Amino acid sequence: MSEFTNWGLALSVLHLRAADLIDPRTEARCARLALDDLSTTPHDHDFCEVFLIEEGSVTHVVNGVSIALQAGALVFIRPADQHHYQREGSDRCILTNLAVYQSVVDALFTYFAIDGWRARYMQPSLPPVMQLAPSQRHHITARLHRLVLPLSYPLRTNADSYRSAVRVVLAELFTEGFAWHDQPRDQSIPAWLYDLLQEVEQPGNLERGLGGLYALAQRSPEHIAREFRRYLGVTPSQYLNRLRLTHAAHALIHTNTPILTVALANGFDTLSYFYRLFKAQYGVSPYQYRRQNQRRLIP
Repeated sequence: MSEFTNWGLALSVLHLRAADLIDPRTEARCARLALDDLSTTPHDHDFCEVFLIEEGSVTHVVNGVSIALQAGALVFIRPADQHHYQREGSDRCILTNLAVYQSVVDALFTYFAIDGWRARYMQPSLPPVMQLAPSQRHHITARLHRLVLPLSYPLRTNADSYRSAVRVVLAELFTEGFAWHDQPRDQSIPAWLYDLLQEVEQPGNLERGLGGLYALAQRSPEHIAREFRRYLGVTPSQYLNRLRLTHAAHALIHTNTPILTVALANGFDTLSYFYRLFKAQYGVSPYQYRRQNQRRLIP
């Protein structure tokens, strides 16, 4: 008999509970895990998980299906999912795992009130898996790392701050990280496109805009647009805007540069256009984003 009789019925499944693993003061727990830390025992839980493969690779078995995950894979695990990891053939894997109360995720879906969101993420037999572009991976990795608490973190005084930080990161994960997961596409990005994404992020190239991207690719705009849609699920303009917004968000958190200067430095000609795109991606205005993140006491 196979280990799984079908995707929804597994043998010898452990049932993990939030009450045993997550501090109720924070409603979430974030940890960086190496290959030896990953569970090879099938299990489910009454909380949600989001994990990001930072380095290496691993085989993830979920609901009876084996999925090879590479660096940059972002995965959302629902309470009904049964999953574990297979380490065979993997030399190295480092991932960051965010375990969070289901009530927090439910509240997020309710808050955004986007038609079909809850069904899109919760109903399919397999959980959403998104292969992030390099710029997204670096940004989301940094955001998740801020939620990994040191042993000395004073929960008694800072639990409210931590809960707020978790909600902001979750909102970003679902509005940016998983935003295109339902777009069908081949995950094996061609070498020229991968190199192009790296080149676009180099100093001076992002400021050149769409024309600069076309020049770096040395391919027709039609071919570039078609390949961006196929492999990334976005247009070249949408990708550039998302990358610019990522840089702008970093500047808002880590500097006191005026918002107008941040907008102009990242290629946005008007403040109103910057505000509109920023709020669409992050759910809050640049001013609110800076105030929420700069006031946090999380390392």
